[in-house]
Amino acid sequence: MATSWTSTCTPAKVKLQHDPVMNLVKPSYLGTGYHVYVDNFYLSPKLFKALDAHKSGACGTYRETRQVCLRPTINALTNRSERGSIRWIRDGPVVYTKWIDTRQVAVCSTIHRVYNDKTGKVNKLVKTDAGFQRQQFDCPTPVMEYNRCMGGVDQSDQLIQYYSVQHKTYRWCWHLLYHFLDIATTNSYILNKELRKEKPTMPELTHKEFMETLVAELWEVPLHIPPPKASDRHLPVPCCDPGCNPQAALPPRDASSLCCVPRRKRSRETRKRKNKGQRTHHGSARLVMSPSAYR
Repeated sequence: MATSWTSTCTPAKVKLQHDPVMNLVKPSYLGTGYHVYVDNFYLSPKLFKALDAHKSGACGTYRETRQVCLRPTINALTNRSERGSIRWIRDGPVVYTKWIDTRQVAVCSTIHRVYNDKTGKVNKLVKTDAGFQRQQFDCPTPVMEYNRCMGGVDQSDQLIQYYSVQHKTYRWCWHLLYHFLDIATTNSYILNKELRKEKPTMPELTHKEFMETLVAELWEVPLHIPPPKASDRHLPVPCCDPGCNPQAALPPRDASSLCCVPRRKRSRETRKRKNKGQRTHHGSARLVMSPSAYR
């Protein structure tokens, strides 16, 4: 089946993705058998073709929404495609591969073929009528090699997102500070796991328990704070005699203690104000409590 592809290129964006990688790669490494694995931020066809011209391979994930990458218009995968489906196309030395897992995975490579001797299978949990069961799916070679070589980097990014301190802010410096805090806490958790291998007496903590312990030690507060004791004020008091009248056992109140104010249509500005009263179940009147009602 024929496949149509569209591609547009913005020179400024390509330069941002191409120049940092080419400047960081040592010229002595080019053409000596080293391969470059990049994240989707740095991937561009121009970078991969430039590395291939220097006899060096490259592999990495790419964002399908990026204009510099090829995007299918016919016979393309969707989120409803069957799990394990594969689509691929070659653009010179660059092979674009898409694979359906729990979501779409897009990998670009100049090293691997989609199918070869290293093509393997992955075991995934699939929900069936009998419950969750493990099934095998074909996995293209570029995806397996990318996970093998970049698994540590992706795992670190994944751990950072679990318990992040990021907050919405308009200042870019705060974004950097929050990101550095996330990296520091994640590295601390990884080091704690490594130290436990050398010292088995250390308690085994999950990521959540480690973060809770870290915050408690930084704030110098106990880890487990007992809940506040419930107040016994304004609670109903049982009568001495089960057969007595409940209203007679209550202390007398003034006539001004409880008053029902008829509900009326309010203006839009008035509705925005905070309602200090309590709405009744019927919604037709508002119950206002005066200080004398708490005697």
